[in-house]
Amino acid sequence: MDVAAYTRDIKEHVKGRGFINQGELCSYVGCGKATAREILDGVPFLALGREKRYVIRDVAKALKERELTLFNE
Repeated sequence: MDVAAYTRDIKEHVKGRGFINQGELCSYVGCGKATAREILDGVPFLALGREKRYVIRDVAKALKERELTLFNE
């Protein structure tokens, strides 16, 4: 999957919003919080109280990079 496809798919998952949080990423990927934190490491975020919101395009890029890393190991 490319970054644009990830972006479309994630936006559909969060009902068209432009941001995603860690819990929603866990639901989307089907992973635990530790894996979500690993994926989101280094991704810029907007802090809203205790919640961090991530721009979907940035998360899509992180997922693509993670995908490339996994397949190249």
